[in-house]
Amino acid sequence: MSPIKNQKQLKRNNVKKIILAIKQAKTTSKTQLSKGLGLSFATVSNICNNLMEKGLVWIEESETSTGGRKPADIGLNKNSRYILTLNLSNNLYFEVALLNLHFETIFKTRKTFSKLHQFESLIEEIKNLYTEILKKTGINESVILGLGVAIPGTVSLKTGLVVESSNPLLTYNDLHTKLETSLKLPTFISNDANISAIMAATFFDKNFQNLLYIYFSKGIGLGIIIDGSIFTGAEGYAGELGHWKVTDSDIPCECGQTGCFRMVTLERILRVYYNFEGSNDEFSEKEESLLDDFVKKYKKGNKEVHNILSSHGRVIGDVIGTLTDIFNPEVVVLGGTLSPLLQLMIGDIRAAAGERSFNSDRAGLQIETDQDSEETVLKGCAEGVFQQWLDGKMVRS
Repeated sequence: MSPIKNQKQLKRNNVKKIILAIKQAKTTSKTQLSKGLGLSFATVSNICNNLMEKGLVWIEESETSTGGRKPADIGLNKNSRYILTLNLSNNLYFEVALLNLHFETIFKTRKTFSKLHQFESLIEEIKNLYTEILKKTGINESVILGLGVAIPGTVSLKTGLVVESSNPLLTYNDLHTKLETSLKLPTFISNDANISAIMAATFFDKNFQNLLYIYFSKGIGLGIIIDGSIFTGAEGYAGELGHWKVTDSDIPCECGQTGCFRMVTLERILRVYYNFEGSNDEFSEKEESLLDDFVKKYKKGNKEVHNILSSHGRVIGDVIGTLTDIFNPEVVVLGGTLSPLLQLMIGDIRAAAGERSFNSDRAGLQIETDQDSEETVLKGCAEGVFQQWLDGKMVRS
């Protein structure tokens, strides 16, 4: 966190702390905020009153008094502002949703990529969906804080370009500028692993300051939270794990190499097991039925399926063990499209991670699976926008 240099920054920082505290507590009071945040009652009272005038919080005086000032409950006015989210992490379809300040979904719609063959067509379709949402909800665009976007790939912090993505519509396009210009909304874009890490660190039962989130999709990404902040590296490319050589498999990856971690994804597991050589669209149509059949075979005790998941689980565990010694996280969370199989592999994953990591016993290594990755991405997009708005970075042009 950068040092506070003047009164304006100090006030913004105090406002941010108070809004976050109110949001987390659901309902609190000025006295509780003052004690919990170490701020004077007068400072808290002035900021809360100002937030109420803007409609961001509600303040309700208690009917009873202990003889002095009447106590008052304070809460976030959840429907005073909204956040638009766009999830592009699935190569078959994309979702646009509108959330309130409690990150409850007000409206959500989904469209397939099948008829979209150009980047401009995608932008136009997203704009149409945004217009549809405004019309159907009756919400004025002036109360929408911004747009949060999750992509399957990396965005350059220097140029704003999507420099790599499993979705060819996105690669080498300035998605950020196009969306801001078309929707006229300040926009926050990050990859699905970073988005998921932001959400996991903020919304688990404990607020983790150091966390790793491994997101399995067509590729594999790593979201890194260090001291409470997302780590993206010098240009935004940090956390790309897909082509890390981790196995002795002679099955070639799409990159032409062998042994890539990217071979431990739902798509690759099912393609190899069922010897499926169809196109991505053909696989997407078959994926659900293949997955159901694969899980049924596991539950019936199919030895080959058990061995496949055990060996893949140990590969994942080996990677986690190494990452644990590098980053020393409080928790490692696993999610993405591989989620239906992760719980079946978790025993092997934890065992292999513990064996691989030199410091796992001292670090108290915790490995968890994300039970609803799509919801994590949705709310992570909203959290990204919310945090940027609190920092004064989501400003309409």
